[in-house]
Amino acid sequence: MRFPRVLVAVLIGLVAATPGFAQLTLDNPITDPMPYRVVSDLLTNPFSEAQSLHEEIVFIEGAAWLRVYFGDDLVLGEGSYLRITSELDGEVQQLDAEAIEQWQHSTAYFNGDTLRVELIGGPRTRGNRLVIDQLAWEVQPELPIGSCGICGPDDRVSSNEDFAARLLPAGCSSTVYNTQSCLVSAGHCMGSGMVVQFRVPLSNGNCNLNHPPVSDQFPLTGFLSTNGGTGNDWAVMTSGTNNLGERPFERYGAKKPIATTPPSIGQSLTIWGYGVDSQCIFNQTQQTSDGNVTDVGSTHLRHNVDATFGNSGSSLQRNGAEVLAIVTHCPCPNWATRVDHPSFAAARDNLCPENPPQTAGLLSATVTKGIPLSTALGLLQGSDNNYFSVESVTEGSRNSTLTEVIAQSPFTTVSDLFINVEFGPANGNPVFYSVQIFNNVTGLFEVLEFGILSQTLDTMVNVNGIPGANDYVDGAAQIRLRLSATARLPQTPGGFTKLIDHVEVLAQP
Repeated sequence: MRFPRVLVAVLIGLVAATPGFAQLTLDNPITDPMPYRVVSDLLTNPFSEAQSLHEEIVFIEGAAWLRVYFGDDLVLGEGSYLRITSELDGEVQQLDAEAIEQWQHSTAYFNGDTLRVELIGGPRTRGNRLVIDQLAWEVQPELPIGSCGICGPDDRVSSNEDFAARLLPAGCSSTVYNTQSCLVSAGHCMGSGMVVQFRVPLSNGNCNLNHPPVSDQFPLTGFLSTNGGTGNDWAVMTSGTNNLGERPFERYGAKKPIATTPPSIGQSLTIWGYGVDSQCIFNQTQQTSDGNVTDVGSTHLRHNVDATFGNSGSSLQRNGAEVLAIVTHCPCPNWATRVDHPSFAAARDNLCPENPPQTAGLLSATVTKGIPLSTALGLLQGSDNNYFSVESVTEGSRNSTLTEVIAQSPFTTVSDLFINVEFGPANGNPVFYSVQIFNNVTGLFEVLEFGILSQTLDTMVNVNGIPGANDYVDGAAQIRLRLSATARLPQTPGGFTKLIDHVEVLAQP
């Protein structure tokens, strides 16, 4: 932040001398969303092709950018989606029901003051409904103030590295550190509806942010974090896909690995991040600066690299090659949390293990009880509401179905298994489901989960981790599942149809 040197000195002196402000976090949040309620009618598409059913123009006079948040009562039928278009630059984002969940019921950030939001109804769908709940925008930003974290003359220069991302709405920075597109940042930056942006363009002359194309924006899908002050402020995050179905590493092929040896005083350091800047076109755009380690503690280090508000979460890299610590607090010499902080390291291993689970290929799906209706194996390979369907048969006092699925593990020896099954809505009540797995040691099927199928929504079964996982992989590296559904005859005298949307088996070496 390039203020006159006298002003810099005064501000830093005030920060250092004011009780309760010995250390400041280096985030710079942008505006919070505001209520903006729009609810369409329940809409039907009677045609055999997708049709535009509703269009809403979202306009905030003078806004530099907009982001839309959708209500939980939004309804998208099979094949339906939302199409959001910026009137300024023509950027488009399409969100179906799955993408809406991944983006936590929000859009990417769009430049300009006008968006066109369209509800596209899938073929012959009923009950579609557009619901906008909130809107975030920026008309006139607060100009950057203060310079906590700038160590003498500001020596930051513009950069464009694809491993470093801007993190919004927290106004922080983050770094991709592995091929799974996992990122690290600061714990105090974490919240809901987070988006990471790459290849960020220059800001406007009044310091308003500009946003990159939708293809360079990615939602965060999960994180583990701690906001415990200096030396204990860290986050590890997983990213979702952009509008092209890519994650950051798939798109850019860029990462910076986590350091495997500890820091020492005097080591050369570099930061890439998105700090504020009084030269408005550089405000919260990517810049880099260099310095050195000045002090080392058990879970923190201190350094003299220029880092100010917006740099929270930037990776402090040794020799510009490996992530040594995470930038968190000022004043100079600034504070950073070491990557070998035990809890931080454990969180990375938990959320983004170095040997991640891999998908076991589905070999077969055999109906052993029931009447097959639509049973192609491919129907189980995607969460797309194209259902593997089986009609129940009557046995004594019950109607039942049973399907056996065999998956091919990529490993003959596994340390863990993860089973994900998505059942479609039940046309009876109550219909009980059971997911079972075959134990090759005991020669028996064991129940992983048992419950009641929803009549209106898909039922998700996620078994994350199975003790003694290798017992369930046979000599041919195959895994056998049974997916059953059953209901009492009085409740379902005409039987029921078992629907399975998706079966996924993950094996970890």
